[in-house]
Amino acid sequence: MLMHPGRLDEAARAAYESAVATILTTSRYRVADGWAAEVATLVARRLALGPGWGVLPLRSGTDALVRALRLSGVGPMDEVIVPDLAFHAVASSVLEIGARPVLADIDPQDWNLCPTSVASLIGPRTSCVIAVDNYGTPVDLGPIAAVTREAGGPLVLDACESLGAEYPDGGPDRFAGLVVTSFSFTKPVHAAGMGGALCGPIDAIESVGRSPLLLGPQFHLPELNAAYLVAAWPALDANLARLRSLHDAYVQAGAPLGCSSQSGSASSTRLHTALLAPDQPTRDHLVTALGGMGVPTRDYFPSQARLLGLGAPCPSQRRSPTGCSASRAGRPCLPRT
Repeated sequence: MLMHPGRLDEAARAAYESAVATILTTSRYRVADGWAAEVATLVARRLALGPGWGVLPLRSGTDALVRALRLSGVGPMDEVIVPDLAFHAVASSVLEIGARPVLADIDPQDWNLCPTSVASLIGPRTSCVIAVDNYGTPVDLGPIAAVTREAGGPLVLDACESLGAEYPDGGPDRFAGLVVTSFSFTKPVHAAGMGGALCGPIDAIESVGRSPLLLGPQFHLPELNAAYLVAAWPALDANLARLRSLHDAYVQAGAPLGCSSQSGSASSTRLHTALLAPDQPTRDHLVTALGGMGVPTRDYFPSQARLLGLGAPCPSQRRSPTGCSASRAGRPCLPRT
């Protein structure tokens, strides 16, 4: 079980078991002023959010993203620009509220949303742009924010993969109108396998809490999960160091073969690692060789367009016949292993 205290070190396990006893004896399973409030403080501090911003812990990052879209005024038949390369929950959240995802391309160097592609796709029905910190590497928000400001629409940042990364030009609240993050089981620190948070100006966050249409009790981060996250939080930096070490080892092993990796912030969480092979034969050889050693390779983030039937994938997503997670001109990628 993801919630098993045995996954925590001795001090964290003792703290969590004490929290569980308190929660069970007081029947405070879903509240906003208990361990969930401590989670909000931890997230705000880690994301370096300004004093005018608040954090609302929720059941998942996807729930937070849906709330962010509704709070941004997105409604049925509106268009929301999203990167084609991203976890499918990004476009799925847009579809959930009846809006239409418009797939934008990625930058060939950092594999994050390309401002030029965004600018070319903005139209009269564009109501929002979602930028994503792909693979834990912070997106360069400044140029994208400039494009969205000119179009008069809000910018939402999906930082679900980048908890623990540092933004090179300050906190994400400098450019994004709302920020979402996640504590699911794949993240460097998790809330017993589930959890997320919506971050934004305090008045906006408070308005969500007052609206039964935006936030029912079932969407709050449960106290048992919040307490687990608080207990596990001190291990975040050590977990990030291990992820970065694994990423560096993959990059070092791939360098003699001409493979390269995602550029971007040196403080990236490196939550996922993908490599770009110099050509298709090299890629095919690597996939075959790894398979022979029992190491599987796969498309970690397939094209959202292809996966959700949203039309033709963007150029960077269709250069590889297997739909790898990213590619630059003539350089198909090696999926994450």
